[in-house]
Amino acid sequence: MFLAAPRILAFLVFVLPLAAQAPPADLRAVAARPDVWPREVKLAAPATAGRTVLPAGQTLKVIGLEGPSIVLDYQGALVTVPVAQTNFLALAVPELARRPAPARPAAPLAEPAFAPA
Repeated sequence: MFLAAPRILAFLVFVLPLAAQAPPADLRAVAARPDVWPREVKLAAPATAGRTVLPAGQTLKVIGLEGPSIVLDYQGALVTVPVAQTNFLALAVPELARRPAPARPAAPLAEPAFAPA
């Protein structure tokens, strides 16, 4: 039991702080910018679509995002898998950093409160 204590202490000191750090751009930031989404992603882990098991490494077309999941086109059918099972963020986060946010249109000028005479 005493031999495990240094390992536990090392885990608490070194590993937990790394896990608590926020990613440079999270899914919400990427979801708000469809212009940085990749057109296709690869499955990092096998995923199920009904009775079909899609193998890791399968390339699928991105259709959209639904919360923590990504909607993909698989042979004309829509499948939903967790974003974490794809390379979506690995492709989108560098694009998000590379591209500035699109400029918002300027607000129209307010009408003067009185008309000049």
